[in-house]
Amino acid sequence: MAKAHSPLRNPASTNPWGKMRARLCTWIFAVVIFLFVLGTLKNTALDFNRLLNPLVPRAKRLSETKVIHGIEVTDDYSWLRQIDEDPDVRSYVAAENRYASFVLSPTRRLRKSLATELQNWNEAITQHEGPEVQLKCKSDLSPPNNFFEIGAHLYWSDVPPGKLYPVYYRRLSALSDQDSCACLASITGNSTVILDYNDLVQAGAEFTEGVFEPHPNRTDIIAFSFDLTGSENFQLYVKNLETGRLSKPIGQTYYSARWGTGQLEKCLHYNAVDPIWGIPRKVFQSCTWDSDGGEKHLYTEEDVSLTTELVLTADGEYLYIKAAGQITSETLVLNEIGAALPLFRRIVGVHYHVEHHRGRFYVLTNARGASNYQVVSVDAQTALKSDLTIEELVAGGLPKLKIFSVLKEDAHEVIERIEITKTHLIAWVRSIVTGLRTFRLLALDKADHNTAADTAMQLGTAGYSVFPGTISDMESRLHRSFSSPCFVFSNSSFLSPNRVWALSLRSGKTSLLVETRVTGFDPAQYVEERMWAPSAVNASIRIPMSLVRRKDFVDSRHPLLLSAYGAYGTYTDPAFSVDRLPLLHRGISYALCHPRGDGNLGPGWYTGGKYEQKHNTLDDVGSCLRTLVDRGVTKAGRVAFHGRSAGGLVAGHVVNNYGWADGKPSHPDAIVRCVVAQVPFIDPIGDMMDESIPWTPYEFFEWGNPITSATIFHAMRAYSPYGQIPAAASFPALHVSTGLADPRVGFWEPIKWVAKLRTRYEDLRQKELVLRVGVGGHFSGDKAEWFAFVIHQLGLN
Repeated sequence: MAKAHSPLRNPASTNPWGKMRARLCTWIFAVVIFLFVLGTLKNTALDFNRLLNPLVPRAKRLSETKVIHGIEVTDDYSWLRQIDEDPDVRSYVAAENRYASFVLSPTRRLRKSLATELQNWNEAITQHEGPEVQLKCKSDLSPPNNFFEIGAHLYWSDVPPGKLYPVYYRRLSALSDQDSCACLASITGNSTVILDYNDLVQAGAEFTEGVFEPHPNRTDIIAFSFDLTGSENFQLYVKNLETGRLSKPIGQTYYSARWGTGQLEKCLHYNAVDPIWGIPRKVFQSCTWDSDGGEKHLYTEEDVSLTTELVLTADGEYLYIKAAGQITSETLVLNEIGAALPLFRRIVGVHYHVEHHRGRFYVLTNARGASNYQVVSVDAQTALKSDLTIEELVAGGLPKLKIFSVLKEDAHEVIERIEITKTHLIAWVRSIVTGLRTFRLLALDKADHNTAADTAMQLGTAGYSVFPGTISDMESRLHRSFSSPCFVFSNSSFLSPNRVWALSLRSGKTSLLVETRVTGFDPAQYVEERMWAPSAVNASIRIPMSLVRRKDFVDSRHPLLLSAYGAYGTYTDPAFSVDRLPLLHRGISYALCHPRGDGNLGPGWYTGGKYEQKHNTLDDVGSCLRTLVDRGVTKAGRVAFHGRSAGGLVAGHVVNNYGWADGKPSHPDAIVRCVVAQVPFIDPIGDMMDESIPWTPYEFFEWGNPITSATIFHAMRAYSPYGQIPAAASFPALHVSTGLADPRVGFWEPIKWVAKLRTRYEDLRQKELVLRVGVGGHFSGDKAEWFAFVIHQLGLN
């Protein structure tokens, strides 16, 4: 009887010929695999990327079609907005984040190095006394560069080594030399920590600071707010500095809070976010915060294209609500019973801002066609009873108003803002020819309160960015008190770290108070310059650019990062930042294009890039790109572009029209190798058609209303990066980021843009399209990651 085989034994093991056949099959299989892998490696990246394709996220397509002005508009990815209703949204977001981590894994070491560099550069920042301060003033500590005066105290903040969040300090203000003002910022005597956010916020939180508001007349209380969600809905607290006790938080507040005046000085006034519209429409008053309760509603702005903020005149005499939108504003004075009464009734299309000095209002306005703005003054008590519109005031109003023209409109410069001190009016002005900022001093005559002197302070080319660079609730009041004889300002440029100056309003002498230095940074190794790009569309137009680069990297062989914004009349001044140094150190030049839509060359420059003329912004950025190449600053294929928020429109336009891929220029304008788009506004029609999205009615006065205007609709349709993605193009590598809590640009815009782009990028290019979705808000993001992406794409790592 034949012996049965064990089921665990291979018959070939007892048969020499079977064993040979098995080995032969194994070798043949190994050779096939080897040849396949070898062929893959030799046959370009195509097969490699085909292996990656199963990892590439693919969003489902659910078409939604709307008919607008007789034209069908279809969006296959509008469903990505429904994150709470459709579980596929979160699944797709997770898939994109996994894919981004996989694709960016080769830059992991570089990202870590960049994060360390950024931290080291920030820790290398030190503050030093100016020469005159060192000679005249006895200081126990290096002076801060961000000090400000409120009441009898000097305040400043810092992020100490080993800490993550700001710490606020104060000391009594002790001006020892009122003529030179040199000792204004010297730190003498004891300083006290009055707020340490590190005691309130856990490490790793999505921290955003709101207001910091010491009481101007009391030394025992401050108000402050912060947000930990990224949504910019702040929790507002009052702290008793004597006991350390915090009030219960007041939720849903925004970026503005002021203590009252007179009988209401104990009361805190603040703006709050409307839960339906998502904008700060409401104003409240809390006079019983020390007993943990009670708030009084003072005002709701019924026009949802306007927002509210609280403003206290510099002399502390008037507290008012400012209702302001893109093109319209109105001042409503708060009386002691909490009534908000218009000072000068609003006119659509007219802005005005009010200050007060010795019984007169000083009004900055563009009323009656003064597009570059003018300043008039009027008797305060008579004005409060006049019931005039702002246009009627400027036209002459009532004879008894005694209106003075303080600063007439100038065709060559725009008045950005005014400030009032006890003796002077300071007007911040910007040349519409050079785009540079300076200020004018006007001594206020005690007899008639009219102009007694007009002195312009010329700060030269180093004064690209004279303080304040942007005007926020805090910055609008930093660095001075009403009664101080010293006017304090700061300036910086690409290569000049921030410097703080004090101008004596008595002697006219200027002293350097604080000089910022960065250990390891030598500005002599770099060069900064202003360039002008001729418009390819209009020969009479020149677009300003600001450029910084290493002196030994000034030819076209070296790469460049270009940034642009182009909206809201923003002043994109080239101020100093240590965060730029890791790029400059590696030989990447940096340029800032100032296209129409920005405000750098005045109101006309801004309006020339909005509404149906938005295409001018995009054309100007194209001119900047071509000029940088034509003049040998860099060359095609060695350029990266960065656009953020409203600059996402520009980033999307660059993706669609200027992409350079695979080292082969596919069209004459193929210039840009990679693009970084942070929280990009990318689909104007999709968002501006939906008034339920927060801020949309407000934004109608920036972008136009495609619902009511066929002209605006057709213009948007023509320039929309999301709506006009080419069927086939040489797309650049693209890094897109957004945050799920972003209250300004809906998270779904960048996400659906990437989903749509994935249907247009070729398979072999998918690994150059990455989307990073965080849980934070508009100002979150990983700088080291997108820096590494740019460096890697430009071939420098």
